[in-house]
Amino acid sequence: MTQEDQRRRRADAEALLRLPRWNDEEIDHAVALHDLLLESPDGESDRVAAALRKRLTLALRQRSRDIIDLTRAQYFAAGWLDSPDPFQRRLSDLHYLGLSSYLGLQAGVPGLLDRAIGFLLELDRVVQESGTTARDLLGERYDTAMINLAAACYLRYDGRRELLVLQPPPEVEHEIRADLEQAVEVGERLLRDSSHRAEVLGLLGSCYARRYEDDERYKNQRTIDLAIAWLQQAVDLAGTGSSPAEMANRIGLTDKVAGALLARDTLRDVDTAIELLTAIRAEAQAFFPLYNAAGGALTTATARLHRWMHTRSPEDRESARQAYLDGFSAAVDVHLPTAIDLATQWGGWARGEGWWAEAGEAYGRAMRVLHLAVRRQASREERAFILLKATGVAAMAAFALARSGAADDALVALETGQAVLLAEAFDRRSFDYDRIAAVAGPRKADRYQFLTTEMTRLEALLLAADPARADPARASEVAAR
Repeated sequence: MTQEDQRRRRADAEALLRLPRWNDEEIDHAVALHDLLLESPDGESDRVAAALRKRLTLALRQRSRDIIDLTRAQYFAAGWLDSPDPFQRRLSDLHYLGLSSYLGLQAGVPGLLDRAIGFLLELDRVVQESGTTARDLLGERYDTAMINLAAACYLRYDGRRELLVLQPPPEVEHEIRADLEQAVEVGERLLRDSSHRAEVLGLLGSCYARRYEDDERYKNQRTIDLAIAWLQQAVDLAGTGSSPAEMANRIGLTDKVAGALLARDTLRDVDTAIELLTAIRAEAQAFFPLYNAAGGALTTATARLHRWMHTRSPEDRESARQAYLDGFSAAVDVHLPTAIDLATQWGGWARGEGWWAEAGEAYGRAMRVLHLAVRRQASREERAFILLKATGVAAMAAFALARSGAADDALVALETGQAVLLAEAFDRRSFDYDRIAAVAGPRKADRYQFLTTEMTRLEALLLAADPARADPARASEVAAR
């Protein structure tokens, strides 16, 4: 951010501060300006940011829209960002920016994953270079920040790992794998002395399971056995509490245990995984239905597929196919990445067995959701990975449909893949925000960004409401029209 950008941000913030009261949109704008001022601190920006914090502490408490509002209000009230010590204040700035980005990510706000990782990595770098002084100043906040860093790196790796099978360029492969290694390094460091043992064991167990599945260097019995043991210890430490946080933690850890058992993949492991998933499904449905429509749906479908791979029975094949259908139908409404994973995994299974028509149907669903996802993503980095995946999925869909004799549908699949690329090429959100701000000022630039985001949202709703979604067999007919 240039000095002129910072000057405009301060002027906009001071205009907000002159208003006698703020509505919800103005509160959100004040938070955004506050965080931007913290990113490039100087004496005058610190003064304006402090004034915003004073107003926001009360405004966020009164609104209390979600956990992010309450966390911000508590953080502001604690006074960490107002320390007279510049070094302590910088540590708190980085911690706050990383924490708020990570909480926003957990709440479903798009585009915050890279931001959270960037701030938390910088915080870790400063602490490592400064030694015990910085760690003592942060206290328990440092451990929780590093747990968030490891979790965020794991999440980014998990969202990109499927691209490894497409043999991306070496620099892209290195970037993907570096996230998992970063998560492992932080987790192993925390395991030595952190009081948050359950969280750390859960993260490390998940990372080791991914190492076993994705990296030939770690494809050995010790890696997967250690992953399962750590995850089970984490479940045991999580206990049987009934608070929402305890239940969510237990459900998530149990899902990870099931996933690791499926990676080890004996028939006994698969049946144990299915039992675990069935047991937590009812609990999740009552309090965390998103789990059943997202991560739980994918793990359950994978478990059913693994059972069929062991037994080859018609009953298990139908159970697996139905799990993919049900999971996709639920996920497409609430979590597009899971819907994409379900459809591509189902397509890969069908392709491997030579069920070409079914493979074409599954990949066709994946293409439609990829087209929808690229219209909804806020981050250019996220869209770039979607586009990289879309090219391969379109080719696999076209190949499967052609093998099944559906030449026209194969052509439609290729054209749909091209449509995803065009959607990005003409994306209004790629317009340079700073160029608008320089000409018309930050408020008009913010308004432009809001309006184009809203237009994109409406386009996504129209795409999601297409009748082909209700009847996948009609997808090619609708696309042809």
